[in-house]
Amino acid sequence: MTRMFCGCKNLISLDLSSFNTKKVTKMNSMFYDCRSLKNINISSFNTENVTDMFGMFYRCSALSSLDLSFFNTINVTDMHWMFTGCESLTNLNVSSFNTKNVTEMDTMFSECSKLKNLDLSNFNTENVKNMSFMFAKCSSLLYLDLSNFDTKNVPKFGMNFWDEHFINFTSFILKGNLSNMFFGCSPNLFQNIKTKDKKLLETIKNMHYNIQ
Repeated sequence: MTRMFCGCKNLISLDLSSFNTKKVTKMNSMFYDCRSLKNINISSFNTENVTDMFGMFYRCSALSSLDLSFFNTINVTDMHWMFTGCESLTNLNVSSFNTKNVTEMDTMFSECSKLKNLDLSNFNTENVKNMSFMFAKCSSLLYLDLSNFDTKNVPKFGMNFWDEHFINFTSFILKGNLSNMFFGCSPNLFQNIKTKDKKLLETIKNMHYNIQ
């Protein structure tokens, strides 16, 4: 189903409730740049064999709510750009995602500028190698708890946050390139940092050039 509806910029509503997706392995860029899409029914999707969700909802900028709590993501390895540019999303449910085999999460939630809450408490990131710009320009996020994130295998760690108000980094391990990690962050963010990593805290304090 790669790029199946890619570029359908005038599509407003889509009912795929009759689709049988049991044997599908690729859903990358499936709704890429469906920027007028406001309603989508994918409640019947069976994603147990899907390995690639890269850019699946990229630039679906009119979607305000997306419940993916029924998605089985046990075999997915690529989730980068999955929700990039979903700037109208106020509700996104990914609470049941099994991300044990995911290696790519870069820019996953970038530009989800209306999201205030994001529950990633079930995310298993032990195999993730790239988290660059994962939350870039998520300017409405009020709280983000990443205390369960395992980042020991992340060599490319330019995670970019944009004006979040509270971030829990309790389990973070400082490794790799942090040059973009806090680009554009509000100074208020740094008043509430929680981390056990003294090196990370010192790095944060020294990155004044990335603070707006």
